[in-house]
Amino acid sequence: MESTTELAKTLGLAHKLFLAGDAVGFLSSEWNTLGENRPMLAALRKVIAGEAHIVLKRPIVDFAAPPFIPEGWKLRSHRRDGFFGKPFEFNIDVVVPWNVHQQRTDQWMSGDEMERAARGLPVMNACALDFFLENKHLIPASFKKLLKENKYILFWGTIYEVPGGKLGVRSLSKKDLTDETREAAYHVVNDHANFYTDTHYLALYREPAEV
Repeated sequence: MESTTELAKTLGLAHKLFLAGDAVGFLSSEWNTLGENRPMLAALRKVIAGEAHIVLKRPIVDFAAPPFIPEGWKLRSHRRDGFFGKPFEFNIDVVVPWNVHQQRTDQWMSGDEMERAARGLPVMNACALDFFLENKHLIPASFKKLLKENKYILFWGTIYEVPGGKLGVRSLSKKDLTDETREAAYHVVNDHANFYTDTHYLALYREPAEV
């Protein structure tokens, strides 16, 4: 039987591992996968021992494809700029959650102001959003951190007409880290909508300065 000292040491190591995993965006489902998949754990042990190495696979996403349209919605605009109509291999490590308010002193912006601000930015479209909804383990750690803090990541590259005739954009929210559906949150885009400082972020496929 494990002594009290050995048990405390084991629990301390487990807690340290959990904190490190949380810092890089681990989801509870991913911890569960790791705990149930012994071959994966064995392979990871070989990496730690220097007997193997990990080759990262960059996802191929067709951002120029027709986007998913929720039932009852209509498509109003779909930005394909920068993708040249072909599947695009992108580096998730350079995907950016961009707060357009950081260059302003206002506490909020209207939907129309957000639309004007987004025109000059490399915003990601709904194809990227649906890719992340279907591959939640690939949601960038920078996104996961904000989502856990109840922030929203807006995919402004695709604008819809929602029931009632208003314009809207879809987003990732905290529930999307665990919810299995594709019914992402949406935000109305008009002069009466408010987008608040440090709550609403635009999903960009690279830093604005690199465009």
